[in-house]
Amino acid sequence: MLKFLTIDLDQLVEAPWRFTADPEYVHYARPRVDHHPDCESAQRNIQVSLEKDGQLSPIHVRPLEGTTQYQILDGHVVVECARNAGLQVLEAVVHLGLSDEDAHKRYLFFNLNRARQYRVKMMRDLKALFPARNANEVAAAVGELCKVLNLDPGTVEDYLTLDERDPRWRKWAVAGYFNIPKGERMTEEEWDQLRIPDSAL
Repeated sequence: MLKFLTIDLDQLVEAPWRFTADPEYVHYARPRVDHHPDCESAQRNIQVSLEKDGQLSPIHVRPLEGTTQYQILDGHVVVECARNAGLQVLEAVVHLGLSDEDAHKRYLFFNLNRARQYRVKMMRDLKALFPARNANEVAAAVGELCKVLNLDPGTVEDYLTLDERDPRWRKWAVAGYFNIPKGERMTEEEWDQLRIPDSAL
């Protein structure tokens, strides 16, 4: 169930599974994502937008039982920028009745459709939340995820079955650079011949 509230920024807390809060997470050979210049530029733009036009879309949160706090499901960067801009409150969609696991899944669902740089972390989290050990379990997990994600079934299956230690994973993660459909199954020879230019990383 959902409801809409205006929430004080002091009541908003980060989710423990937030990707950029993980010091162990590195995007390929780059520095931590939240220190990357592109990310800093995006945060600047969000802050300027908040200062100029105010909040254009709500963040998503869930109430933390037994407290007056709300855990952020989507909008961590907006909250940081709002604090830097001197705002006191934000409009939020409040998701009621979520377990920790459901809240984690919802966070992933928000991010899967927008964050290419988090693919390895999302793959790890999805495998933990949907531990598919055989073809039937993979098919069931793909069916559940495709109900809420704007991704084709082949791509979702790849997230659940590819091994990040396989060099093909890295090539798959940037397949969009080569206009290769994510769900397309390439032969071993085709993968071996695929070369990733530095500009794609």
